[in-house]
Amino acid sequence: MVCLTGMAAAARTVQLDARACSAAAPCWIVGRGTGDLSSSASPAITVVGQPVIFDGLQLNVVRSGIDLLPGSAYVTVRHSTIVGDGSDGGGAGIDITGAAGAEIRYTMIYDNRFDRIGPSNGGPPGGEAHQVRPSWYARYVWIVDNVFGSFDGDAVQAGNSKTPDQRRNEGLNAVKSPHYVWIAGNRQEGVSENFVDLKNSYHVVASSNVVAVPVRETVIILSQDGEGSWTGYH
Repeated sequence: MVCLTGMAAAARTVQLDARACSAAAPCWIVGRGTGDLSSSASPAITVVGQPVIFDGLQLNVVRSGIDLLPGSAYVTVRHSTIVGDGSDGGGAGIDITGAAGAEIRYTMIYDNRFDRIGPSNGGPPGGEAHQVRPSWYARYVWIVDNVFGSFDGDAVQAGNSKTPDQRRNEGLNAVKSPHYVWIAGNRQEGVSENFVDLKNSYHVVASSNVVAVPVRETVIILSQDGEGSWTGYH
């Protein structure tokens, strides 16, 4: 267990290797009291392994908070706050991107607050930062009861059209795509591009979410004509 009880600062990415953890002895990263981590690195934290529980953290980051690396499983981020500095340049509050033969499975993102990951007035086209991004080879992702503030991209973007294979007109690729994503009980309170943007994603359910303010484009978007049809089935 790692317990943050005061202010900590990092100029380099904190790399968490949890491959020695187990169901009987999971890895915990816990914030208590003023347990803050302020990081100028992007991402602030990477994690590989299983199972891992982030609980009660206050992360002050640039544009990228926690990146889950290929092969990770049973990662939970709960009761935490991830706040960016509002700058341009892409990134994600939580990024879930696996690889061929190394899917990321069983991720729970529960009861967190995200804010200022990218500028609220919009960044450069194609370079937006998103709050939660289940991307390639992500399986079984629960995004539940979170609060989203202001940012330039999407609260949730499932899939990603901006890869070399997609630019070569590969089209839909069900093997690479994220599958089984549950988006429920979340609340958006700030300005964004879209609330939920589904690009080349499958088995996605969005239920009982609240968007309390207008978004710049669409509440839920299933395809984008300028990028081709990215819609799997939902």
